[in-house]
Amino acid sequence: MNGEDYKFANAGYEAGNAVLDEVSTHLAAQATDVYINGVDCIDVGTLHLVWVAVEGDLPAQARALHLKRNFNCMPNQLCPWCLADDREVPFSDYRENAAWRATSGTQRPWTTESPFHGIPGWDSELILAKDLFHLCHLGAVRGFAINLLCYMCWTGVWDPCHMNQIFS
Repeated sequence: MNGEDYKFANAGYEAGNAVLDEVSTHLAAQATDVYINGVDCIDVGTLHLVWVAVEGDLPAQARALHLKRNFNCMPNQLCPWCLADDREVPFSDYRENAAWRATSGTQRPWTTESPFHGIPGWDSELILAKDLFHLCHLGAVRGFAINLLCYMCWTGVWDPCHMNQIFS
């Protein structure tokens, strides 16, 4: 299904998307079932599957969990893990006494329930993992990674003869 096919059902990150929520309801039911009842495996027994984190890009996390606070809310509260904004609680303050540190975990980042909140462990914003590849894809990491790859190509790191010298 193409994103254009269900765009009409989008009511925003916080309110959700009726089509995606319907799909999410089925996925959440299956995830809860394998957590509670497990999956029988020959020669192993019953395995109970547990979600330990939801990693992915911030728009996907905001859509899946109906996040009121998300990256797109600037200058208002924009962090799912704390109450950082771009006004009184600056998200760019990394000092040990930064104001946002005291707000971590004080309020849920959603006001409407997502189908995923029924999965054991998904009732806390701690399930949201920070994915460095998505958080830094437009920042300094991107520039560093590209420059490093170019430098490694230029120096011949992937040259088969050079590889044999490194690993022999």
